Amino acid sequence: MRDVPASVGAGFPPSRTPPPRAEVPVSMGGFYPREYRRLLRDDPHPFCAVSEFDSTTVTHDAASPLLGTALHFHHAVRDDIAGKLKLDDAGRYLEEDPETHRFLGPLTHTLTPNQSRYEMDLNRPPDTTLYTKPSLAWGQQVWDTPLDQYEREFSLEKWYEFHTMVDCAVEDAIDRFGYAVVFDFHAYNYQRKGPTNWRTDDKPVINLGTRHLDLDGRGRDIVEFFLKGIQQHTVLGEACMVQENGVFYGGYLNRRLSHLFGPKVVTLSVEYKKVYMDENTGEVFEDVLADLVAQMDESIRALGDHLGASTRERSRAPVETPYRAQIPAVVKQK
Repeated sequence: MRDVPASVGAGFPPSRTPPPRAEVPVSMGGFYPREYRRLLRDDPHPFCAVSEFDSTTVTHDAASPLLGTALHFHHAVRDDIAGKLKLDDAGRYLEEDPETHRFLGPLTHTLTPNQSRYEMDLNRPPDTTLYTKPSLAWGQQVWDTPLDQYEREFSLEKWYEFHTMVDCAVEDAIDRFGYAVVFDFHAYNYQRKGPTNWRTDDKPVINLGTRHLDLDGRGRDIVEFFLKGIQQHTVLGEACMVQENGVFYGGYLNRRLSHLFGPKVVTLSVEYKKVYMDENTGEVFEDVLADLVAQMDESIRALGDHLGASTRERSRAPVETPYRAQIPAVVKQK
């Protein structure tokens, strides 16, 4: 792994390194990244686990170079700071990426956040991850009462924890397979200036951000194969625009992983136009969403077949990332 400048950040900085823990079965509580590394290396069983600071849920069915996340799908804000919010649920929901975790269905190894981007934005560097002023949050006044130092520090602890967990997963894939592919799913609003028809505006239904990638021959093959597949996608049978680097180039996660791992990691940052929902009311059009998910499932599995990489069985349900309170820290899956 490459050295990381302070502006990029890689895992816990020295001042935030967690203290040593007694040897405790992982099933008794959240786990630190080093325990995640051990599980990946030594434990042959599938597992679902929540990290120690509750930033991340990991679902691991089988080793694969194909990994996935949906950084902005969640809506929860932790209890100790939720009372300080000025922005209501509808205001937060507008800028979140609802349902994007459903595109992770075919992936056997996923890492998903347990909190909203309004708690901390995992697709931004640590100096702008907290929406402390409107200019960082689309002009929204997020907080009625500013977070105190402890609350800010704990949010940053969770930010570092999540990215350290991702590093563990990528490093394990590289150790096993020589490379990693990270699917990074997002959604974007296209009606900020008023109602528009997705069929006739100039914005893609699917945007693949690749500008920041450090590609070798294998990486270019992965991008070209995947892009060719999604260029055939439709919206309930209607042709739709698919672009590479049309409206988004890939965010902080994409840049960070490329900096750390170079051509050994290919981060496929997929951004869906919110044609599957009413972005203003939050109503989800389930028929459209299910159609988009099914097509992405096929494209992910096709890439897996192309690379000889494991994906979920077709009969398995899509990954559902549970809320922290609904699962124990580690659940063995039989």
